[in-house]
Amino acid sequence: MRIGCYQFNPIAYDIEQNVSLICNVIKETMLDLIVFPELSLTGYIFESRDQLRENALPIDSPWLLKLKQCSLDTQTAIVLGYAELDSYNGKIYNSSICFRPGLDPVTYRKSHLFDRETLVFDSGDSGFFTFDYKSAKIGMLVCFDHYFPEAARSLMLQGAQIICHPSNLVLEGAAQLTTRVRSMENRIFWCLCNRCGTQQDLNFTGGSQITDPKGEVLCSASRDRTELISFDITPKMALNKQISKRNDIIEDRRMDIYTL
Repeated sequence: MRIGCYQFNPIAYDIEQNVSLICNVIKETMLDLIVFPELSLTGYIFESRDQLRENALPIDSPWLLKLKQCSLDTQTAIVLGYAELDSYNGKIYNSSICFRPGLDPVTYRKSHLFDRETLVFDSGDSGFFTFDYKSAKIGMLVCFDHYFPEAARSLMLQGAQIICHPSNLVLEGAAQLTTRVRSMENRIFWCLCNRCGTQQDLNFTGGSQITDPKGEVLCSASRDRTELISFDITPKMALNKQISKRNDIIEDRRMDIYTL
């Protein structure tokens, strides 16, 4: 399976242009799975709840339907972050959505909001879950979720082989380190797709990377440029949880002294 990350600097609040760019990239890359950054359709900063609401999209939005069609036309699974409006309760989530060719979209709502996000977004309520695509079982997290090992461990225990991780990182080098550790301690592949560039007072750190079950970096992007990275992986490698002949990260868990 060939997977990739497209690191770029979204145009703030211009959903039409960002969707157009994303679809053009997908048509040119010919990947099985491609991940884009957190809040790819709008950029990151919202000055108020009202401004966020103006840019939030319900699941039946024409822009999301266009991305769904792009997934079908190219036979590519797409993971990206966006501001999700729940039409039933009016809440707005910092979400990651996966479009799979010919299947219904899957949405994860960010569990751990970071800094000023807490002022405008609602806390995610989707919990951690996995879903199938081709020969792999996939989980999604968003940005600051990487700080919480319980998040990745929850997905691994549900069989995740690949974690897709749209991000807007501003803490230099942190996620590039933790996601290698999460890959190693859970024996999984990890697609960290960060954004680059600036928005108002924030500088985003780029450095998107794909890591393997040993925690090794298979490929990585620069700090400050728009860039595509990709790698051919064998998802079933993530089914092997052995560290040595006598050690297995699932079988060796001490459920008598901890629960996760």
